[in-house]
Amino acid sequence: MLDLVFAYGTLLSRTPDESVNRLLSHHCRVVASGHVQARLYDLGRFPGAVPSPHRGDKVYGRLLQFSPIAPALQLIDRYEGYDPRHPEKSEFIRDTIDVAVPGRSHTVRAWWYFFNGNVRFARRIKTGRWNPPICA
Repeated sequence: MLDLVFAYGTLLSRTPDESVNRLLSHHCRVVASGHVQARLYDLGRFPGAVPSPHRGDKVYGRLLQFSPIAPALQLIDRYEGYDPRHPEKSEFIRDTIDVAVPGRSHTVRAWWYFFNGNVRFARRIKTGRWNPPICA
């Protein structure tokens, strides 16, 4: 099973969930920075990325490695609002994606969570990088 998660949003900073913060502090290490072929949207307190068919669309983030991965994914699934039994009803969906890592000739396969809602009225973050709000 893959042990890498591509994170581009709240998993890169302090989350409102203390159990997720403990997971990130004690069972995770940053492997590399990279980007995926997707579009990033500002959803208020957090961003949401959606897959894109356009090669120029990039969302930047980091590859996080978890040990052990299975309980980490269960906790992150809950935090991201992903229900593997009902993905169509989930706020985010966990799937695999190819991550381009600078300096490597091949991509790295990792889990990621993409937004499953309507982004029609959301502001697109054209830089592909999320900067968390200063005040919550």
